[in-house]
Amino acid sequence: MRLFACECRRVLKSASYWLFVGALVLFLYSQQALPVTEGGDAFVRPQPGDEQGVLVPSGDEARIMPEAAAALLDRWQANSFTTWPPPLCVYRHVTLREQKHDALAAVLTDLYGQDAAALPQSAPAAAGFLVSADGTLAPAGGAAPDVGAPPALRPGLTWADFTAAMDRADRLLGGGSDWAPAALKQKFGFVPADYADLLAEYEAGMKHDRYTGAYARLFCDYAVIALALFGALPAVALFLQDFGSRARRGAADAVWSRRCSSAMLVAARTAALTVLEFAPILLMDVFETAYYARRYGAANIAAFAFFRYSVLWLLPTLLLVVAGGAALTLVTGTAAGAAVWPALGWLCVTMGVTGLSNGSTYGSLLTPRHNTVGKYLVYQQNLPRLLAGRGMALAAAAALLAAAVWALRRRRRGAMLWRFGA
Repeated sequence: MRLFACECRRVLKSASYWLFVGALVLFLYSQQALPVTEGGDAFVRPQPGDEQGVLVPSGDEARIMPEAAAALLDRWQANSFTTWPPPLCVYRHVTLREQKHDALAAVLTDLYGQDAAALPQSAPAAAGFLVSADGTLAPAGGAAPDVGAPPALRPGLTWADFTAAMDRADRLLGGGSDWAPAALKQKFGFVPADYADLLAEYEAGMKHDRYTGAYARLFCDYAVIALALFGALPAVALFLQDFGSRARRGAADAVWSRRCSSAMLVAARTAALTVLEFAPILLMDVFETAYYARRYGAANIAAFAFFRYSVLWLLPTLLLVVAGGAALTLVTGTAAGAAVWPALGWLCVTMGVTGLSNGSTYGSLLTPRHNTVGKYLVYQQNLPRLLAGRGMALAAAAALLAAAVWALRRRRRGAMLWRFGA
């Protein structure tokens, strides 16, 4: 306990720790997660007819193909595209040069069975409108839009042929477009929700979430990004202090003495970092719980929802980045972890942009996402995937801590490990 207390004092005296706390609070506040105020309509009981205003992915290939092709034709005719190319997935506006524009025309010709230049001007299916299997454009409910119907796809076009053509189109656009095969079922083929499904989702949320559960998942969605981006910085700074000059450290520095084992020292530091970095999360959990108790009534909320979700959702990510920062610093003797782990976190965030609320990112080691209020049934159905991902994160953290212990033991014995710039 004395060693743990000593390491806690070192962390609290570190500017990098307070920088982490400031970045965490500022990030969550900027995302309107302190408190989460959006999504109140998730707690309004749906009425018959409300389903017409809610569109959900159908996964129906017969709907997706004409709708996606019509959208691609419209953008090709305007020569204006929006993409989010990997690995950064940053917004990009694309205007194709003549050679690639002609190559995309060949893709459209293959889809429609006629020269793309001869195809009529056509508006794609906009939000709230559906393209039926016969290629006609119709609204999700109401009067027909005043636009021309897209031409019919060529007869005999299979889903395999269609996705291959979409893959060629996506590559011509530089990747990250709505026509990437992996994105097709999330971007096209929407249909009105079923009222029974809306009602079941509402009733499940009210029974199990009791308001705070739904808000806690969205809070964790944002908080896990902040931890993945900033969580390794205090660990890197703390372990990097061991590589200063001996005169500045003092000859009795615990790292180079034999007063405690390498495993005990790494464990104490990791515990101190994890406890102190998790403390602001717990304080924000208290604030969020008090806010919703005042808003909905203390008897109507799940009092420990924010704490449960924080431990399940956030703690494994925090342990992973702290262990990773420690291991990389001890192995290399540099601050490389301060760049590597934020980069990995950002990569995980951007790779999950097409699965923010459908459970497809629940298995992520660093950033499982649930970017919506509600959808308890989605959470429940994908809980095994979330538990598996969180378990793998803990296993990876344990492996990295073992590597950190090994590296520290080698250094204390005077073995030569990497020390870039030494």
